[in-house]
Amino acid sequence: MEVTTWNVFNQESPAFTTVYHKAFQTVPKLVLETTPAENDEPGHVILQLMLASLPDFDDIMTLSSRDAHWGALKLLRCAFERTVTLKYISQNPSEAQAFVDFDAIDWKAVLTSISKICGLQMSEQSQKNLDRRAEDARKRYRQDPCPQCGLRKQTTWTPHSVQTLAGKVKLDYMFFEAYAMPSKFIHPTFFGTRNLSQEVPPPMYSTLKNTHCLVVETVLAHQRYFHGDAFPSELASEIIGEFLSVWKYADTDFGLPRPA
Repeated sequence: MEVTTWNVFNQESPAFTTVYHKAFQTVPKLVLETTPAENDEPGHVILQLMLASLPDFDDIMTLSSRDAHWGALKLLRCAFERTVTLKYISQNPSEAQAFVDFDAIDWKAVLTSISKICGLQMSEQSQKNLDRRAEDARKRYRQDPCPQCGLRKQTTWTPHSVQTLAGKVKLDYMFFEAYAMPSKFIHPTFFGTRNLSQEVPPPMYSTLKNTHCLVVETVLAHQRYFHGDAFPSELASEIIGEFLSVWKYADTDFGLPRPA
């Protein structure tokens, strides 16, 4: 029987699955244990982003364990973008409102498509309310096309690129491996096509390490936002220590204070 790449990795790092699963389970546990104030919109958004990250963290491991490493690499970009957004909002709570308000533009696009496909529509009053919110959002996010190039000036809730946001929250250390490289295989680039068609080995170790790192970063973002006065917490130290017990080194200091 042929030894798979996943099996080789597990022979080399037998503690990984236990350590990763423990970190993974910490994310929903923290969400369940946290009750933000009703008016703490950034806190609610952070918890929602944490829950939304779970399928990515889980599916990457499912694909990896089946040696479907190209699929895992593609999902790594999703997990990276969500973690960057989560960490940025946790450090810039005033930006949570922009993240939420942009939702009107997304809803407008989705419901317009549904109406064209199957004729379903909102009530007249609900449609007016959505139209008003979407129009307000378009003005705020400068959705009108540029008269020179014809492109919209801003197409997401933030004017910053993913790379810029990653730099602002010190996640740029994994930008190439967790965003730029997966993008080559998500989109039909010749680079990605050539590698896939020639059966070039996928970067399994990089995908697993970066995914584990994103889980750690998610937990740390929660701890800083909700328990900033007690950071680094015992949980933060434990989860970082377990990460290092498997990978031996990190390309980041995880934002921990330097010893005096």
